[in-house]
Amino acid sequence: TPLSSGHQISRLTSITRRPSASSAVLTVVKLSAMLQTFDQAPVLREVSADRAANLCDGHGVDRVVNAIAASGIVVRPARPDDCDAIWGWRNHPDTRRQSIDSSEVPLETHRDWFAKALADPRRKLLIGEVAGVPVGVLRFDVEDSSALTSIYLVPDYTGRGIGPALLRNGIEWLKRDSPGLRAIEAEILGSNMA
Repeated sequence: TPLSSGHQISRLTSITRRPSASSAVLTVVKLSAMLQTFDQAPVLREVSADRAANLCDGHGVDRVVNAIAASGIVVRPARPDDCDAIWGWRNHPDTRRQSIDSSEVPLETHRDWFAKALADPRRKLLIGEVAGVPVGVLRFDVEDSSALTSIYLVPDYTGRGIGPALLRNGIEWLKRDSPGLRAIEAEILGSNMA
């Protein structure tokens, strides 16, 4: 039977609302009639399958796992033994592509910068971790009542929704460390879609 002005669709969406104490509860009515409609209307079945495929992209489990991982981010101050790992992450092509200064930094130059960064009370260099595994780096350069921030992820952890959670947790850490702050700023390349 061809689809006509919503006749079969109205049979399919026979849903009634019943108010409950906290919200409306949807109750599906006439499930057998709905299944019979699918059997009799291949076009409707095909349209429904296409819509379901658009809703279900096969990455739902990945999104859930990434959301759980992002919620478990802990930030800690960088330590001297983080130096070389941070250098590797910072010099990764994907990180450099999103950086204001995209040039590769020589290891000795980085080590000098890193030692100065750890010694500077105005520079807050943080490592984000999930279950003890580093996932990103945050830097806050504090000047008076504001801070300039920089963030990048360990290359294996990009595209997982971790960045916003890392930044939120870093800001919470910074508020405890520097309670007089009134503003946090960031310089972001227009091409950085993260």
